[in-house]
Amino acid sequence: MKKNLLLAAWVIYMIMPGHASPPESDHYHPQQLLLLHDEALPDVGYGNDNEKPGFAYLEGIVSDHLPEHYRRLFHPSQRNQKMSGQYDICRQEKVNLDSLHHFANELLEGKTYHQYDIDGNLIRTEIYMLDLYQYEPFDIPIGIKEIIYNSQGQKTLDRTLYLVYENLPDIEYFVDNEHEFDYDHAGRQTFYSYKYHDSNVGGLKNIYRWFIEYDVSSYGGYYYLRQNGAGQEWVNYQLQEGTFFADGTSDMLYFLYANAQGEWVSGTKYDYASWHNEQNYEDVYIYSWVAADDDWHPYLRIYIIHNALDDMEFYYEFHYHEESWWEKLRYSYHYDENHWQTYVLAEIRHTPEAEYVNHRLWTYETNESGNNTIVLTQLWDPYNGIWVNHERREYEYDHPAGYTSWLYQLWIPAEEVWQNVLRDILEYDNAHNNTYELYQSWSTQYHRWFGYTENIRGFNAMNRMVLDQRRTQQNPETLLWMGWGLKRVSTYDSYGLQNYLKYHSWNVYEQEFEWQNTRIYTHDYYGNIKKQQTINPFYQETVYKTLGYATYPVTIELRRHGQPMEGAVLNMMGTSFVSDEQGMIFIHAALCDQMAVDYTIEMQGYNTLQGQLKIDRKLHMVFNMVAAGTTTYHVTFIIKKGDLLLEDAMVYLTGYGQQYTCNEGHANFEDVMPENHIPFMVTYGGLVYHGTITVAFQNMTMEVDIDQVTSVLITELPKVSIYPNPVSHNLHVSLKGLPMAAVSIFDMSGRKVFEQKFTEGDHTLDAGFLNKGAYVVVIGHENFRKVIKLLKR
Repeated sequence: MKKNLLLAAWVIYMIMPGHASPPESDHYHPQQLLLLHDEALPDVGYGNDNEKPGFAYLEGIVSDHLPEHYRRLFHPSQRNQKMSGQYDICRQEKVNLDSLHHFANELLEGKTYHQYDIDGNLIRTEIYMLDLYQYEPFDIPIGIKEIIYNSQGQKTLDRTLYLVYENLPDIEYFVDNEHEFDYDHAGRQTFYSYKYHDSNVGGLKNIYRWFIEYDVSSYGGYYYLRQNGAGQEWVNYQLQEGTFFADGTSDMLYFLYANAQGEWVSGTKYDYASWHNEQNYEDVYIYSWVAADDDWHPYLRIYIIHNALDDMEFYYEFHYHEESWWEKLRYSYHYDENHWQTYVLAEIRHTPEAEYVNHRLWTYETNESGNNTIVLTQLWDPYNGIWVNHERREYEYDHPAGYTSWLYQLWIPAEEVWQNVLRDILEYDNAHNNTYELYQSWSTQYHRWFGYTENIRGFNAMNRMVLDQRRTQQNPETLLWMGWGLKRVSTYDSYGLQNYLKYHSWNVYEQEFEWQNTRIYTHDYYGNIKKQQTINPFYQETVYKTLGYATYPVTIELRRHGQPMEGAVLNMMGTSFVSDEQGMIFIHAALCDQMAVDYTIEMQGYNTLQGQLKIDRKLHMVFNMVAAGTTTYHVTFIIKKGDLLLEDAMVYLTGYGQQYTCNEGHANFEDVMPENHIPFMVTYGGLVYHGTITVAFQNMTMEVDIDQVTSVLITELPKVSIYPNPVSHNLHVSLKGLPMAAVSIFDMSGRKVFEQKFTEGDHTLDAGFLNKGAYVVVIGHENFRKVIKLLKR
């Protein structure tokens, strides 16, 4: 069985004076040595990924459809020079267009648009702020983010532009920062550069870039060069090269570092002469870069022997001395009959000719589960020939999740007592979540413990964190918390989506948490954040900081006597769409919460259909076109709860699309053909109501009282969730209200990596097969579909 060598970086740490622990018996993949891995790659993402709808797309942005007289921007010097009547006129225009803009109140400060391509990739973000504009709505963005992808869906350009205020009212932008990417034929990233705007040069300034070349003949061979910007030039900064094979082994890895002039001045090289094999040993030679010789010089050799049970038995360090290897350090590992470590002995040779002498001793005590309860470190006293206490670590395990207390002490030889230094106290809940941690230091002046950090966490039944409270730096004299602190309180809906987040900060003078702001989130049908409200204590009213415009695919199907109708024209949002030979129209729309749009559907020789659509989820609607002159009827649904008329209840009438009730609880359908038992559906407050209506006369009215439903079947909307998210090991899937559902997992390239059908109830998946990164989970059954973004860590 193959074993991987210890981290070379740890080896260097081990040979430094004062190390507190022996070489661990754990083994690491050699690629852990790489600085270049997923976590180390530059983080060039922006915004909240939760705002990206799964499998949604958009063409154009809402602001493109605004009336021209709303596209006005005044120079900042003219802000207070309004002509008589201007403000009132603009207020009236805003009121008339409320259906398009949904302003909460006069304190609206900004809004953000997000635009996605057909694959669901974010391609453009526009940010609008109130303080630059004379009137609302303010449709000239102060900031624009543009992203370009290649044919494989990989990001190739990511740049941010800002408005040049000095040039107003002329509209001009400058590039503030720019990120470029490139990839090889296998989709591996081979290039990245980052540039930032420098006002001194009036353009982009080089910051850093890197190149990667992969060896196609090996499993993970690579060449990595990073360069930093020097004005408009590039200079070397870091160079890495290595080879890794399919079995996890390697034969070479090196790092070089340059000075400000780009000259290689230091580095480390690892040559792996042997890996853990049938003979149970590993061997690596380590070299340091000597710039004066422009060559590698031998520095250190590590040799490890394993026993038959694959545990470390001996660890040797060889130092290079006078053109030969000097065996300087030796560690021997000892175990009991349960294979639990009992002690580790370190011996040293002070000169190449000397014999080994005792150096350091680690002694371990364990509980019945094999957990260390006491780790005692002793140093060898060569003058008295005895072991002398040095440091002590004590652990208590009162919960299966891990240790509940940890104590670190140092030996005071003059007093022959153990002196407290640090301790850690932890608590866990039944789900093994860490709910409390107090990390303390010992004050020798006041002879008591004082807190360094305190963390309090709370979790709900779905393992979502509902409380996160932290305080730092307790005064050892007064025991007052004098450092920074924060408190976040969250609530989640039944689907596990966060809908409320309250921020507090620690007031060191009042010694209490003070409310800073509250964020209220509204989610769309797929669980994406489509609106965020921020409430500040500085205002008496709600301040809507950001309105995130979510995107939804809309499919409209036009039929005539049950057959597809080609050539019908849909007019909506200033744009015309024509049905194809299958009678289908596909719209990619970006609309805000509560936004409703007028539509008409026209076809020569047929009655014109008209109404309003509120697009707050993926929609598929079917409309029946009626020949001109045909007798049709008007049908009104009234949705109420007792005596209360319900606004925003959705009514879907089969064959005639959907309508939302107005503030009078009415949803109107025009040109309904006389027919028996037309199915309809009403959704409100998480419930779905099904029924039928017989249309036999003009101006029919159908009342639905959700408190006293007799002819309507009431069923709960399916409730599905996955947790924890992010996930490390086990992923729990909860299905309620669905007799059966298919759970599919896709990676970010769109490749399906998992699919399985589950019955209603709670299920557990082993997520160990997933690599670390982002995935999309799709849970579907018949007409129900939910998309959830999943992170694997």
